[in-house]
Amino acid sequence: MAIRLNANLLRINTLADTGAITALPNRSVIDHLLRFALAPEPGQAFHAAILFIDLDGFKRVNDTVGHEGGDELPRQVSRRILERGLGRTLETIDTCTDPFGNPCSRLPQDTVLARFAGDAFVAVLPGLTDRAALLRLALQRGELLLHDQPKVDAGRLALCGAEALARQVQVQVQTQAEPATA
Repeated sequence: MAIRLNANLLRINTLADTGAITALPNRSVIDHLLRFALAPEPGQAFHAAILFIDLDGFKRVNDTVGHEGGDELPRQVSRRILERGLGRTLETIDTCTDPFGNPCSRLPQDTVLARFAGDAFVAVLPGLTDRAALLRLALQRGELLLHDQPKVDAGRLALCGAEALARQVQVQVQTQAEPATA
């Protein structure tokens, strides 16, 4: 009886705090995590980078290919963010849930990725707070391209410096209707 009750509790909590499409923690887990992180135990501090990732044009995908195709997009995007962007899998991220599926009452110790809304994800990267370190990490992973750009003094028509521009690498999303070209 106790085993069945525990299994039912896990199932209820999993349904409440995990997305059925992506199997990622959902907004309620992120809300809980952030409330917990903003009011840590005395002597504890939480430092992390928090990334908000929004999918542009998601409604258009849903309208074009229907809900089935619209469900496939966040499933694939979440997998790509995990594997290519964060170097993780569903099994290796911190879900911030306890063994019964409840949001945890501890600070995350590893990367957290959650589906925040239909077309948005949130990644919490504990320990990463240095913007320069995050930029270097994105450059190493090939997620950003760095372009040098000269600065010219228009009055003197003379070179007066240089700046670096970081541009996000555009990922081509392939639909089933579009065959890959070589």
